[in-house]
Amino acid sequence: MYGNSVPAETVGGDLFEYINFQQRYDLDARIQRALTLSKEFLERLPPGSPPRNSADDHVQWLKLRPDYRPELETEYRDARSSEQVRIAEDLHELYTTAGVLLVDAEGHGIISAKIASTVHDTFHALMLAELDHHGKYTGAI
Repeated sequence: MYGNSVPAETVGGDLFEYINFQQRYDLDARIQRALTLSKEFLERLPPGSPPRNSADDHVQWLKLRPDYRPELETEYRDARSSEQVRIAEDLHELYTTAGVLLVDAEGHGIISAKIASTVHDTFHALMLAELDHHGKYTGAI
């Protein structure tokens, strides 16, 4: 694949970015984080300890409810743990994935360049959230 950009002026509103998922989003670190969370979600919180993660926080809330039963904690922790395993598996698929971000902001002045830059930054921020929560791009961006 080859790409080249030859600007006609000093400022523009067009943006093209080739996205290598493995390089751009550090898939190794994301997979490791998901697997670590998978194990951590299964560990019960010692009495009196502050929550370590979102599973601990939710379990503390569950325990305040009048319909709480101990098996609810186990079921919830198992579900959250398996969710992280699935995220890690889905992230593995992105090792062979690439994408393209193409922005064509109307006009080619400084405002158009700022719009393209904002779209670029927003796209990548939302993509990070998608990968951490789903392990893949879900189409919600």
